[in-house]
Amino acid sequence: VGSFFASLGAQELPTELHGRPSSAQKAVDAGPAEVTSKEKTACYICFRQFFVEFVKLRQDELTSTERKMCSEACASEFDSQQAEKLERRQQLQVQAQQLLEAAEARGEEPE
Repeated sequence: VGSFFASLGAQELPTELHGRPSSAQKAVDAGPAEVTSKEKTACYICFRQFFVEFVKLRQDELTSTERKMCSEACASEFDSQQAEKLERRQQLQVQAQQLLEAAEARGEEPE
């Protein structure tokens, strides 16, 4: 019992698969890979990926960090969040100052 191709004879053996090169041959013929994609980053607000060329930058005042947004809508959302954080921080500072003054008025030592 011989193999299938042995039964066909040497003349009928395929030398190429329907004239199409293998994927390995295509890779060799293509040469070095070219970078066709552009750099992407993620939006700080919605986490979508977008091309860096469309970035909207904002400064995070609390952490002194530059943040990247994908659109003006996300940049506006960031701005309003920043304003809320700053307002809350100021409220907490006022409250801490009031508590400190009240403790001093009673003669207690602050921690």
